[in-house]
Amino acid sequence: MARHKKQPETSKPAANPGLKILVTGANGFVGQNLIRELVELGHDVYALVRSDADVPAGVTLLQGDLLKPSSLPELGKFDRAFY
Repeated sequence: MARHKKQPETSKPAANPGLKILVTGANGFVGQNLIRELVELGHDVYALVRSDADVPAGVTLLQGDLLKPSSLPELGKFDRAFY
């Protein structure tokens, strides 16, 4: 019977650092934790919120409401989006 070496565990999964990522609902519990993790992984994070928000350093804050398209800023192109 062949034995396999156990791979060492890492605290964070491998990622593609430097992705441009949009997160909507950044004021919420999930959004706050998600943007914090994405920043720690080295991504360029943009947080879309309806009103002012307290976001971690390094996060670009965008104001707008997905239900009111006329309120949305020019978003441009993102590599990933979480909503």
